[in-house]
Amino acid sequence: MQHGNLGQRVVQNMIHPGRTCYTNAQALGWALDVARALEYLHMRSPAVLHRDVKSANIMITDDEGSMVAKLSDFGLHVVSGRPHVLLLG
Repeated sequence: MQHGNLGQRVVQNMIHPGRTCYTNAQALGWALDVARALEYLHMRSPAVLHRDVKSANIMITDDEGSMVAKLSDFGLHVVSGRPHVLLLG
């Protein structure tokens, strides 16, 4: 099940400050999810650079009862002039 994107959750948290839309622990977990996704992309050969990481491109989904962050919207890709680097977005 999809729970929207991180940008939507941040806006909801700002509009309704008394109602917590996510906890600090969830936010930290989502940051780690995105960091792991970027590490995976950067370790590929050729390396893949997203170039458009923003809250609207981080989807929150349900994975075995836990909400996790997934990096999305890779857009059009371009191969860089540098060897072994693939640019996306």
